[in-house]
Amino acid sequence: MRFIISETLLEEDSVQQLTNCAKLKGVVLAVGLPDLHPGKGYPIGSSIITQGLIYPHLVGEDIGCGMSLVRTGIAATKQKAEKWYKQLLGIEGRAGTELEEFAAKAPFEWPKGRAVPPVEGLKDAVAARFGTVGRGNHFVEIQELFQVANEELFKQLNMDQNQIYMLIHSGSRNYGEKVYEAYTSKHGTKPADISSPEAAEYLAEHNKALAYARRSRAVIAYRILSQIENIDTSWITEGSSCVIDTCHNYIEQLQAKNQFVHRKGAAPGNAGMIIIPGSRGAYSYIVKPVEENIAISGYSLAHGAGRAMKRSKALAKGKTIYPNSNLLIKTELGSLVICENKELLYEEAPLAYKNINMVIEDLLRHKLIEVVAVMKPMYLSLIHICRCRRIERCRSRWSPYH
Repeated sequence: MRFIISETLLEEDSVQQLTNCAKLKGVVLAVGLPDLHPGKGYPIGSSIITQGLIYPHLVGEDIGCGMSLVRTGIAATKQKAEKWYKQLLGIEGRAGTELEEFAAKAPFEWPKGRAVPPVEGLKDAVAARFGTVGRGNHFVEIQELFQVANEELFKQLNMDQNQIYMLIHSGSRNYGEKVYEAYTSKHGTKPADISSPEAAEYLAEHNKALAYARRSRAVIAYRILSQIENIDTSWITEGSSCVIDTCHNYIEQLQAKNQFVHRKGAAPGNAGMIIIPGSRGAYSYIVKPVEENIAISGYSLAHGAGRAMKRSKALAKGKTIYPNSNLLIKTELGSLVICENKELLYEEAPLAYKNINMVIEDLLRHKLIEVVAVMKPMYLSLIHICRCRRIERCRSRWSPYH
């Protein structure tokens, strides 16, 4: 068992959960990343490597949950926060039949160069949730480039420094839930031998959930840009608009080994550049893994800031600080939040999360990343199709780039 944690908060419950995981049959390494925090029995912000066995419950329901950083084609000087706010009111709800059919469209790449298989036969509630962001801490955030830390690596991303970007955090919705429930209803928390029919069946559906999640993030980008700007957005579904897309809830087989990385709230450290967001109103970091060192962290990196307190505590504390939830609708930077769930405003407040700069510092201290660029939240945050992301000035005590 190993912890990639020096500066960030480390809770006793999360240590115990990771210890329990390390004792499971077939586990060869259990790693707690800087954003480690307790989950429903199993830790979030962890990377668990097994030999010859897979444990679906270590990944959980939201298979394929991840981040997409998307080009908008809109110049930073053209942002229209008040106008966009009005245009996006009422956007919550299903994407519609035409966009739901995109799940089965082939071929499709997201980002360009990575093929995403079609997901066919969606119907009822699974189809209705395709192209929607989801519950909890899922979000869409409008961002601009704040600082380039490594010019050479930044050029590889082909990003326009004067353009607005969109960061989407969403997963496989109830598709992943059904995959998880189908396995656990028969086998509970028992592992599956990788050579067994149970493992093959689960992994086949698991991979479809990954595809569902990636395609769904593309549709979310399309929906929002189609709504806020009168521009041609057909290029979005061609994949060229996606700068980065990574999943942080899934199982990956290590090459040339009969070993499997179980990531629960852990971004891949062996798949190129990723983006690590902070709590709402904090900076997001584009980073490149240091490949020669990444094995020590279970081939994984932090996926975000990680919760510092449970939702119930954040709700109670937030209501004490902000008795009127309307105080959270307009932020200190003047951004506007679309959110019909008042409790969610409190539960996802910045005080509920760890300091993203400490998370990045821990990854740098362990020589696991190079910072490529820093993204700053701008004027708009969305929910339910987009859950709540308030944008405010970063109050962090430390950052290597400001």
